Amino acid sequence: MTTTQPGRTVVLISVFAIAAIVLLYLVAPLGLPRTCEIRIDCGDLRYSVFGIEVERQLMSEPARSVLLSLSERSDILSPEWLWIPTQVGSNRPNRMCYRFYASAAAWSRVDPEIAVAVTEDVARYIKQTHATNGLPDSIILIGVTHPGGEHRVVEPSWTEDEEILWYLEKKGIDTQQHLKAAQLEHGR
Repeated sequence: MTTTQPGRTVVLISVFAIAAIVLLYLVAPLGLPRTCEIRIDCGDLRYSVFGIEVERQLMSEPARSVLLSLSERSDILSPEWLWIPTQVGSNRPNRMCYRFYASAAAWSRVDPEIAVAVTEDVARYIKQTHATNGLPDSIILIGVTHPGGEHRVVEPSWTEDEEILWYLEKKGIDTQQHLKAAQLEHGR
């Protein structure tokens, strides 16, 4: 007859638990079912396997700080995490949404009010669809940003785009100051 010592049982269970967690972290990149969540105020991503977080991708700076600052102006932009898929067909919604947030931050250098509108629109899109179909209404504004060194930048020609101006008018954003500045810049 064998008897187990209570202390030894606790140690064995602890060793087993630690070994299981280490194994999970080592094997996770090889293809275990991962879930992804996005933080809707700043675009941070976190990945989990069986409910255990294995990776976190923070929005790059300075975009993250800009987005968190913009979220203070909004009732929609909260530090809420929502599930989004990592792949739908050939699309990678997690990467796509991350770029949407980086593009929204780029608009803050043009006008913080526009940046808030774009960020709120992306958050609504994720809340309503979990990025599984369609695109945010502000995709036209997201589309005129491009990489520019450390962060994304807005193309100056946006002031000539009728669709962008219509979208901003629909959101109640006054674009006259930007149009005047663009006219002065182009010598009109």
